[in-house]
Formats: sequence, structure tokens, C-alpha cells
Amino acid sequence: MKKYSRIFILISVIVLAFYLFSCGCGKLAEKAAQEATKKALEEAQKEIEKNQPSSPTTPTSTQPSTTTSTGKMTDEIFVELSAYDQYLSWMMEEGKIQPTEFKPLRDAKYKSYGVTDKDYMEFVSNTVSKDAKHYAKLMEKVDARLKELKKK
Repeated sequence: MKKYSRIFILISVIVLAFYLFSCGCGKLAEKAAQEATKKALEEAQKEIEKNQPSSPTTPTSTQPSTTTSTGKMTDEIFVELSAYDQYLSWMMEEGKIQPTEFKPLRDAKYKSYGVTDKDYMEFVSNTVSKDAKHYAKLMEKVDARLKELKKK
């Protein structure tokens, strides 16, 4: 149980750092956020590898990074939902939506994909624990998708 708490805290720190630096603070902040995210992911991967016995048949580093799926969650849904969460936060900061509108809009988006908060968090936990580099690539896609949403 303690291992999962550490993983959840590391994931939370990663998501929080990414969110804080993705609020349109400029190129410098964007680069700093990416570096912070990469560093946090590397630390999370080291922590996970330290806590898990290595598999003698298939080392983690040689596993291909393919689309991850946890139930109904896929990489594409994760990217869309993560970007949308950040987009709603940005809209709220810009005064384009009220704080009371955030949760209903978010819940409607999750429902449209047929996933729950629990599905989302399990996907994050599984993806980070299996392949932190793949998770970092997904977060880059989230950033790109967020930029697309902001242009609308």
C-alpha cells in the first residue's frame, strides 16, 4: 500500500507541475515544465524499478511503447481528457467559464468517452509504472492538444 501511495504522490506532482507550467507562461516556462516533467518521470521510474523485482524474461527497457489500454481508457482518450481538463482550467483563469461550470463540463466530457475518474487514475498509474517514457510522450501530446484547443 505504501508503494502505491508514493507512486500516486509522484504522479500527482508530475501532473501538478505540468498544469502549473502549462498556463501560457511563455516559451521559457513551457521548456521548464517539460524539463521538470521529464525529471519527475525519471525519478518516478527509478522509484518504481527500485520497488519492483526485475523480470528475468523481459526487461522493461526492451518492451515496445505501444498504445496502452486500461479498460475503456486508451492513449488517445487520455490525451484528450488531460488536455480538456487543462483547457477548462485555462478557460476558468481567463474568466470564460465560472468555477461552478468546471465539474459539469469535465464530467460530460468523461461521460462522452465512457470513462470515470477512477479509470483515468488507473490508466495514469499503470502507464507510469510500466513505461514512464511513454507517459512523457503522452504528456507532450497533451501539451500539443491543449494548444489546439486554445486556438479555437
